[in-house]
Amino acid sequence: MRANSLRPSIPKPLKTLAKLVNETDRARVNSAFALLSLKRRMIAALLGILGVLVLVGMSHGAGSASVKTLVATTDIASGEVIISKDVALRDLPIHLVADGSFHGINGAVGQIAVGAIRRGEVITDARVVAPLLLGESGLVAIAITMNDSANAQLVHAGDRVDVLAGQGGAVTGNGAVPARFVASDVEVLSTKVHESGGVVVLAVSTTDAQAIAGADDRITLVMRGS
Repeated sequence: MRANSLRPSIPKPLKTLAKLVNETDRARVNSAFALLSLKRRMIAALLGILGVLVLVGMSHGAGSASVKTLVATTDIASGEVIISKDVALRDLPIHLVADGSFHGINGAVGQIAVGAIRRGEVITDARVVAPLLLGESGLVAIAITMNDSANAQLVHAGDRVDVLAGQGGAVTGNGAVPARFVASDVEVLSTKVHESGGVVVLAVSTTDAQAIAGADDRITLVMRGS
């Protein structure tokens, strides 16, 4: 007699039931994995959307944040005293506002323009100097833009200088063109030096102020002996 003939036979209904149970378990497992995979995809999608929303919000916030900043409403000539009608406050994006900008009209009104300021230009503390009271001396303050930082560093407040105008080494058939005196023995009120030059404010007569303002040539300051 064969060994297999000794095994008890399993009724066919039980075999069918066992098969159904196995298939049901596999279906449940597959369904669970599918559900888990779907949840993972949904979470990844939600995180992606959230990241985009955060970036858009940050960008929108940076672009919309603004601050009132002082700008010129008209062209302002070099050496001109700034008055209230020359400037106005404008809302500008905060990330575009330069350091040293004024955020109130009184910050620049009464100051002297350092070089020409164009209409619409943001006014900063580097573009103006404070005038000094000259009393009843009859003198006026004039700001001179220096293209030579070494010359600007040479003088200080309280020094007395001569103002020369020259054509920067121009030469004619008769040789180099000499510089000419524009103003003599004038007092330095203040100086402001930067990398490419500087601004020197002088106390001069109205006649000297007109001569200096009308000089198109390069300005040089010469220290006078004590």
